[in-house]
Amino acid sequence: MNRPPLRHRPGADSPVVALLRRVGEAAAGWAGGESIGFDLADLADADLALLADVLGSGEVTGRLQDETVIAEAVCPGVWQVCGGRRLGLEIGEIPVQVRDAVLSLPYLSPPSADALPDGVMNALPVLGELAAHAADWRPGAPVHGVSLSLLPLSAVDRQLLEDALGEGPIAFESGGYGFVRVRSTGRRQIWHTRFFNSQATPIQHVLEICDIPAAVRATAEDVRDGGRRLLEIIDAL
Repeated sequence: MNRPPLRHRPGADSPVVALLRRVGEAAAGWAGGESIGFDLADLADADLALLADVLGSGEVTGRLQDETVIAEAVCPGVWQVCGGRRLGLEIGEIPVQVRDAVLSLPYLSPPSADALPDGVMNALPVLGELAAHAADWRPGAPVHGVSLSLLPLSAVDRQLLEDALGEGPIAFESGGYGFVRVRSTGRRQIWHTRFFNSQATPIQHVLEICDIPAAVRATAEDVRDGGRRLLEIIDAL
């Protein structure tokens, strides 16, 4: 994604340039694992505006239930995080608050077959499949997906799925894979991922079992490429 021209040019001794160079160098050498945070609390308002100008807007934006706002910069894997009294940058696959929110969720327990409402057709085996794969999933395992778009589900089935999975604390949108909306369920490692075409028409709805869906997560290579790009931007200031 192209970054628009800067509205203001930083001076040679700007703290924004020094900070972003540290961010770029850390991202360019990132080898995976925990994200790395940079506190912005000491920056003046004018410096924060300049920093946002340099970083631009990337493909992924998100919000947590506690009103934390997350926005990927034009450099992939560089995240702007704003929530409560916290204002910072993080480099990594996804900001740490997202992972913490996921780990706080309980695992899925499917309802008893004796307590199902009338009209249920296929929801119970779907919930059993989701519960088994979520409980067995470990970091590094492949994503397991259940396409609700391809399953014969009644209105009662869909309501039962919604009730059993609940609503989670995380919502993302991404323009990097067409247009995608990702929302956490209220159960650990189970996500709603909805794909749309260029006319904003829904084309697929998948329940994904993973830590973070690929549509909103940066890879280690993305982070390193983003760091190199950020350094190039700084050198051109």
